[in-house]
Amino acid sequence: MTSTMSRGGLEGIMDFHALANLVPLLTGEKFQGLVENVRANGLREEIVLYEGKILDGRNRYRACIEAGVEPRFRTFGDRASDGDDPRAFVISLNIMRRHLSESQRAMIAARLANLDEGRPSKTTAIAGVSQGEAAELCNVSVEPWMPFSTMANEIPGLNALALLLYAEQDLE
Repeated sequence: MTSTMSRGGLEGIMDFHALANLVPLLTGEKFQGLVENVRANGLREEIVLYEGKILDGRNRYRACIEAGVEPRFRTFGDRASDGDDPRAFVISLNIMRRHLSESQRAMIAARLANLDEGRPSKTTAIAGVSQGEAAELCNVSVEPWMPFSTMANEIPGLNALALLLYAEQDLE
């Protein structure tokens, strides 16, 4: 596996799944609090892998690396409670579990609606989410983020920047 994550000079060895990347990472004091908790108490909840990449637990993984704690992994689908839809799993654990603002949920919906087509056949069920479906999954209205989503299809690289600016006040 290639390294795609770097934090404070420490290189990670696990890639993050595209579905996991829909949700913003913890930063600043919130992330440092997680690092301190992992250092003091160890990793309490296993990191979930799907297709050999982290589907849930990117922040726990990063905290383990920074705290010097060995991360533990399990595979998506090992538990009946995982269900069979990795997208629904990520949305359920992150949209419903975390206290995300409306603008953060809108950012996730826009990213979800813009997931690239052309994935390997076993993940094609993940792609193809309409803006309306993404908005419903994330409990937001389509209107606030639709212009960003539309522009992102026309101007490569704009999606991340536009959405980051839109949700900037809520990321810390």
